[in-house]
Amino acid sequence: MVLPRRETGLLLPTDLRGRETALEWLLRQVGGLSLMIRQNYHFVQYAPERIPHAIEHDIEETNRLYGVLDRRLAGHEFIAGEAFMIADIAAYLWIVGWKGQQQDVESPLNLSRWLDAIRQRPGMLPSLP
Repeated sequence: MVLPRRETGLLLPTDLRGRETALEWLLRQVGGLSLMIRQNYHFVQYAPERIPHAIEHDIEETNRLYGVLDRRLAGHEFIAGEAFMIADIAAYLWIVGWKGQQQDVESPLNLSRWLDAIRQRPGMLPSLP
């Protein structure tokens, strides 16, 4: 397993600005995207009781967060810039299951491009049901 290292630049930039950007987007994923997607899965697929308001809210909020990511990717090849970083891995592992979250990844063109680029990398999950 490759861990991010400041000294080597593997998965985390060596320059201060790049490192801060990568960590900012990693924290956005940890503190927002992953929590919402986990909640989305719960109410959409696993909750013993269907709660329409919760389902609708979680689908819409997940969609909003996908939009934030799509806008970020409009000017960048990867989330933290022009290189594949830890933020891409963290976000991809949640977004790869977009179908189960009732999301569309075809119309947000930047997100779709990014997903295709990540899918093609060795060792990455191609998709989830």
